[in-house]
Amino acid sequence: MIVMLKHVKYENAGKDQEVFRKLYNRSFPDDERVPFKRLSKEFDESHVFLCWYEENEPTGITYTFHFNNMIYLGYLAVMEEKRDCGMGSSILQSLLSHYSDYVVSIDIEAGDGEEQVRRKQFYLRNGFTDTGIRCLFYNVDYELLRANGTFDEDDYLAMVKAHWPYASHWPKFYRD
Repeated sequence: MIVMLKHVKYENAGKDQEVFRKLYNRSFPDDERVPFKRLSKEFDESHVFLCWYEENEPTGITYTFHFNNMIYLGYLAVMEEKRDCGMGSSILQSLLSHYSDYVVSIDIEAGDGEEQVRRKQFYLRNGFTDTGIRCLFYNVDYELLRANGTFDEDDYLAMVKAHWPYASHWPKFYRD
């Protein structure tokens, strides 16, 4: 099945902005959500909050942060009624294709619970590889995955510091 997707920046989503805001709030736990006002206000061209549509129907959101040769995928969420039918994979493949010249990194909550395993398998099926590196950040244990190149811990830490300059501490890295 070929999925025809289009995307717009959040500020251009018009009447659908509230739909996408609610999707964001439903999709991520409180302790992993950046305040929405911060997310929806572009600081500069390095922060990109996209709203995805299939046949003019709100479908999903992505938030990326660009730093040097790295794209950090901070959030990917798909409308509940469009999950489990390949929509998340289609959005992710569009992003990876668009950013094929960049290392795309993501951190996912580590663990062996059903949700954590399912999320990791989703990203592995869609072109990401496990770096073997984990980090503890704000008391949450994350696994670091990457696509389109080689992962560098120093670049990742520099990206985190640029993206969260207000952070009170930085990730602590370790290997599995």
